[in-house]
Formats: sequence, C-alpha cells, structure tokens
Amino acid sequence: MKTYDVTVNRLPVLTWNRLRMNETTVSQVSVPQQGSVTLSGDASFNPTADPAPFQALATGCGPALSALLEQAEICPQILTLEGTPNPVRLTFSHEDNTSSASCVCLYLKENTSAVVLMDYTAPLSAAGQGTVQTRIYLEKSAKLHLVQVQRVGRGFTFFNDIGAACQESARFELTQLILSGERSYTGCEIALEGADSSFDAGVAYALQQSDKLDMNYVVRHIGKRTNSNIDAAGSLQGNSAKLFRGTIDFVNGSAGAVGSEKEEVLLIDESCVNQTIPLILCAEEDVEGNHGASIGKPDEEVLFYLSSRGIPQEAAYALLIRAKLDAVAGRIPQDEFRQEILDAIRGGAARA
Repeated sequence: MKTYDVTVNRLPVLTWNRLRMNETTVSQVSVPQQGSVTLSGDASFNPTADPAPFQALATGCGPALSALLEQAEICPQILTLEGTPNPVRLTFSHEDNTSSASCVCLYLKENTSAVVLMDYTAPLSAAGQGTVQTRIYLEKSAKLHLVQVQRVGRGFTFFNDIGAACQESARFELTQLILSGERSYTGCEIALEGADSSFDAGVAYALQQSDKLDMNYVVRHIGKRTNSNIDAAGSLQGNSAKLFRGTIDFVNGSAGAVGSEKEEVLLIDESCVNQTIPLILCAEEDVEGNHGASIGKPDEEVLFYLSSRGIPQEAAYALLIRAKLDAVAGRIPQDEFRQEILDAIRGGAARA
C-alpha cells in the first residue's frame, strides 16, 4: 500500500520555528478507503444536496489532508437539518488493520437548533488509520451542539478535522473527548462570519504510555460582536506527548469581538511532554482577547488529603484524570449518550 507524508495542523502565522511547533508532518499515511457510517435519528443523508457551501471552508488540519481525501475519492455525505430535530447520532466504526475515511457535511437552516453526536469506535486492541472530516454551515440564528467522542484502538492513528462557517447570530458549541488512540491529530477552524455569531469549545483528553496528541484550533472573528471560547483540559502519563495550538484571529472589521482560550494540563509522570501555543492575532482595535494555561503536577495537598482518606496514590491519580474527562462529558446534552460515555470513562476506556 502506497503511503505519503502529510503536513497537518499548521499555524496561521509561522512562529516558534526553533522548536518545530509551526506544523506537524505525519509520515506513512496511507490512502484510505470509504469509511462506514451508521446514522440513527430522524434525519438522513441527502445525496442530491448542493455541496457548494462546504467547498470553500478551511479546516483545522489543513489542505494536505483534504487533498488526500480527494485523491482517495471519499464521497461527502450531506446532512441537512431544519427546525428542532431529535438528536442525530453518527457512529464511525473502524476495524483492525484498516485505513478508512469519512467526510460529513452538516447544513443547518435558519433558526434550526440541533444536536449531532459523533462516535468514533474501534476495538481497543486494534491498530490502523481512521479519518473523519466534518464541514459545517450554519445559517442565520442556527444553533448546533456537536459532540465528538474518540474511543478507537490503542494502535490507531486518527485524524479528526473540522471546518465551519457561522452566519449572523449563529451559535456553534463543540464538545470533544479524546479517550484513546496512539497518534491523534485534531484540527478545527471556525469562521465567525456573521455579526453576533459565537463558538464555544470544551475539549478533554487522557494520554498514556507513548500516546501522541497534536491539536490545532483556529477561530477567525470576522463579523462584529462575535464571541469565542476554547476550554481544553487533559492529562499526560508515561511517555505521552501533547501539542496544543490555539489561535484567535481578530480580522479587520470585527469590532466588539471577544475571544478567550484556556488550557489545564495535568502531568502525571516526569517523562511526559507538554507543548502549548496560545496565539492571538489582531487587526482590529475594538476587541478583547484572553488566553491562559495551567500546567503542572497533581497538587501535593490534594494527594495528601486523598491519602489520608485511604486512597492510594495510583487510585488518586485515576480520580484526578477522570475528573477532567467527567467535566467535559457532562456537557453532552443527550442523556443516554452522556451516560454511555461516563460509563466508558469509569470502566477504563481512557486508561490501561
């Protein structure tokens, strides 16, 4: 099988060059086959829908990954939502020793309010490569809560790529949980084109052993009075490594825009590696941008308190790791799916 080197998650403006954090080149990426998607709910894919609104959308992973999907002739599947539909669940199943990809386009019409659940699954012992690209277009006053849960095999390389455009007063809420996968590449680029549009992201991850997680979130404030918030939290164990890029871009004309990003990282072992790049770009004066990061080992007073209650150190670490995952899982609006993920976290889906 022919493989390629694919560059993903490039910063909008190059910097930190000495540390080689501007972008990531992934080696030995195979050309994927069309992936398997199971849709449950009232909606269905529309094979005759117009793909034009999605074609110009930039995605977080970048054009090289999109080009690979085009080369593989991965067929976009378009889901048009209107009104207040019941939650829609998409399950992307991956098998051992396979390479597959899916592209899903979500179109929300004016004043639509929808919940879409995406579940990326594979046997925990499986190895392979998976890719899901999601392109989103929100019309005026549309509201989307997109939930993505990654629980693929321990030996999987997984690409999760998002590109979205939000029109006037549209709201996009994103909840992501990365529970497993040997090498994970997550990209998300949001264009807040319409006035008073907004984006809110809650992201949690738990890395262990030699896991690698590479993340790139870009929010472009284009319309007036737009608002964005990126809140990421996670834990690193063993020899795992994580790189978080978070960019808030205030484009000229985005007067009154507010953007914030924050990350909390729990370092369990001395050998794990954390890299965080908060980046604010500003071409407009009347804006407000905030960023912050909290990175460190578990608090000694907390560990002492748990120890005094008879909880051994290893179990205490597990509680602290689970707390970060539980907090983001609590954002899932659909009761049944939320409980399923909470049970998976408690059952050890995110731990060895």
